[in-house]
Amino acid sequence: MFRNIANYDKDQLRSIIDSLPVSVCILDKKGNIENANELWFDLSKEFYFDKQKLNCGLSYFDYLNELCGIDNETKTKLREGINILIKKEKNNFELTYPLYTLNNKEHWFTVRANYYPDDHKVILIYEEVTEKKQLENKYESSIKKLQERIKEFECLNKISNVTARDDYTLEELFDYIVNMLPSYWHYPENVCARIILEDKKFQTSFFRETKWKLSSEIIVNDKKVGSLDIFYIEESVQYNKDPFLAEEKELIKSISKMLSNFVIRKKYKKELTESREYLQTTMMSVGDGIISTDTSGVVININQQAERITGSANEASIGRPIDEILLLNNDDDDRESISNYVNKAIKTGEKVFLSEISILRKDRQQAQIDLSIIPVCNDKNDITGIVITFSDITEQKMAKDELKKNEKGLEKLVGLFQKALSIQELQDFALEEAVNLTGSKLGHYYEYDERNKEFKLISFTKNVMKNCDVKEFDKSIKLEDAGIWAETVRQRIPVVINDYEAPYLLKKGYPNGHAKIRRYMGVPIIRGNKIVAVIGVANKENFYTQNDVLQLTLFMDKVWEVLKRKQAEKELKYIGSKDKLTKLYNRSYIDEKLQTLNQTEYLPLSIIIIDINGLKIINDTYGHSKGDELLLKTAEVIKKISRNKDITGRWGGDELIILMPNTDMYMAEDISKKIKNESSEIFLDSIKLKISLGRATKEDVHEPYEQFVKRAEDRLNKNKLGESESSKSDIISALLMTLKEKSDETEAHAWRMTKLCFKFGEYLGLSNSELDSLSLLATIHDIGKVAIAEDILKKPAKLTQKEWEKIKEHPEIGRRIASSSVDLNHIAEEIATHHERWDGKGYPYGLKGEEIPLLSRIIAIVDTFDVMTNKRSYKEAVSQEEALNEIKRCAGSQFDPELARKFIEVIKTSK
Repeated sequence: MFRNIANYDKDQLRSIIDSLPVSVCILDKKGNIENANELWFDLSKEFYFDKQKLNCGLSYFDYLNELCGIDNETKTKLREGINILIKKEKNNFELTYPLYTLNNKEHWFTVRANYYPDDHKVILIYEEVTEKKQLENKYESSIKKLQERIKEFECLNKISNVTARDDYTLEELFDYIVNMLPSYWHYPENVCARIILEDKKFQTSFFRETKWKLSSEIIVNDKKVGSLDIFYIEESVQYNKDPFLAEEKELIKSISKMLSNFVIRKKYKKELTESREYLQTTMMSVGDGIISTDTSGVVININQQAERITGSANEASIGRPIDEILLLNNDDDDRESISNYVNKAIKTGEKVFLSEISILRKDRQQAQIDLSIIPVCNDKNDITGIVITFSDITEQKMAKDELKKNEKGLEKLVGLFQKALSIQELQDFALEEAVNLTGSKLGHYYEYDERNKEFKLISFTKNVMKNCDVKEFDKSIKLEDAGIWAETVRQRIPVVINDYEAPYLLKKGYPNGHAKIRRYMGVPIIRGNKIVAVIGVANKENFYTQNDVLQLTLFMDKVWEVLKRKQAEKELKYIGSKDKLTKLYNRSYIDEKLQTLNQTEYLPLSIIIIDINGLKIINDTYGHSKGDELLLKTAEVIKKISRNKDITGRWGGDELIILMPNTDMYMAEDISKKIKNESSEIFLDSIKLKISLGRATKEDVHEPYEQFVKRAEDRLNKNKLGESESSKSDIISALLMTLKEKSDETEAHAWRMTKLCFKFGEYLGLSNSELDSLSLLATIHDIGKVAIAEDILKKPAKLTQKEWEKIKEHPEIGRRIASSSVDLNHIAEEIATHHERWDGKGYPYGLKGEEIPLLSRIIAIVDTFDVMTNKRSYKEAVSQEEALNEIKRCAGSQFDPELARKFIEVIKTSK
């Protein structure tokens, strides 16, 4: 999704990732935050202590340290995961973890991190999964509660059994009970227990009183004779409130009643009602459904919760077989009957636990329950009956099923997304999945334009064509022309029609031969209060329900997010394949295309490589913005001349390329001529565009494409040998002409400089080659001024410091221009140094004395003399005598003292 990131700047990348529906953060190879979208910044601000520091450039590891509500283990896992990616040991990792906001609100996130070696980037995508976690936790919580109830019933059953026996002494019984109790509490490893009876104490082997105490009195004849005490160890369990569950408080009361009865029986030797009566009383008061049966499975008692869940009244249930009260839904559950499980529990003496079973209530509605079957024993340990406990998990099961369906669909979507399907393939797949999800036979998928009130057909199920004679469907439909299915848009709500053949005012029928519609459900996809699409499914065997509406809505919401991501990926890929300046394809894309086109079906394959002559001189003179302007004009010529099937790109800094499939050498030559002719009409200021071309044609599929490209490059280089220097000379001539127009550097000044330099050079005894160089230097020493603004060059007033700094750039600009030409590069250093001073205070390098080239020292004197003795826009001329006096005064500081003395001699002698 995020390939070729380096081909676009941060603003472009930020624009693309801001369009994504997920939080995205991009790290560089050092682990610093290089870029992130607005969703990520908004998300991070909820959990970040110092919001002022939350910017790009921040180390991701420092960012982790400042996050609130994240444990050290999660931080360590994230650090290790990112480091593994940066070290290239893995390409991706995923972690789900909780975060807590500053006001202690819990959120769950899944972060998926991927390493992209081509760009040395780590991409982190955050997805909030709080709702999913809450559903899972709710389901797990209900299971845990049921398990806790089972433990409590076991506890009461055990105590009931032992207290019903007469062969236990009071001491034996209390010692047994006090040591078994901790295992039935919520945190058994942190529980100790004590029974106090008058002057006797019975306690667990490890016992310590703490403030976390739960106590219930042992009452005999309305008088307290002792207590049952449960303690949580404070150092092991950290609580801010009472740690005991409400059910545990009820449990200890029931146990203390059993103990009271046992004490009474032992003390007064009276037969009491079996402790199971208290067990029954407790069971009748809890929140779960409870049914007790005899050993033949006949109902003895049923509590109110069981009545509510099964829909059976107490009076009508007692004396009936358990299978008539807890009736399994055989359509959805192929398990045995409940009575079979009851018989199994009676036979083995072990409890039976069944999860997620489907029963039919008396009103024939379905209910989902978790169920436990517990044998009940008398004082002789004989099984005398069964207690069945169950909890209604219908809502949790529906939520769980919905979650599974969504996750299954999303897994498929993500899988296809990673396989890089096209957007159309993804849309077709999503529609087929929507049809399968709802048990439908047909479906359609339209995008909707609210502004124009128009539907655009995106996809329809292939099953439509099996029972349909319509050859072509309308690709777009106006809202006013759409039938009853468009009520999803008109009313902005889902539409369910379970009898499509019934008459409806808004029905407009469908084309002759169309597949018959019996039932229909349509769902709008809404984003930002706008309907962006409509999906419709049809012909489910049974009626469409609100659950179908919910499923389809949730599914298509996720589909839309994936589609938006896919579209963003497509845009990123497009940007990544384009040259940022010319908007032609970049070198990487052209290389890929050369390999793709290296097949017989594209032969003959021709290429043309275009080089802009003298581009370096233009960049050195005017700056790269002018060179870029010339590149753009050349790119426009190529776009204009190339055909639809041709592929145009930027091959290098000053080179462009055209790939031409199914094009022979004659056609390639014709296109080359057209490009040459068209480009000859392009000017940049006074400079005429000149290009060199190299072309090659590939006719043998076995010729390596690298060799094919090299033939074109060799042809280009050969053509450049003759054309490039000619172009550079033309450019320099044009630059000199421009300089004359925008400054005081007139032809008369150049002629006087040349004449005086030649005369002075002969006097100094310079060689012929030195005289030639000096004469050339006299003509073009100020060529660098062509890049200085005319208003600065001709300013009559004193220059500002900023303007003066600009003027001081011209020697270095002149050097770069001369260096790019074979005819001028031998005087490039003299051009660069002709404003240096003998005392080292000149510019641009601050050279001193004889460090300054000889010809530069000569030009400095001659140029000063000519400027002083001739009128300029910013000053009047002075006499030769005044000029010579100024040169004499500046000898040894500005000028070479010996050259200054000899120049004065030459001028005076020539008078």
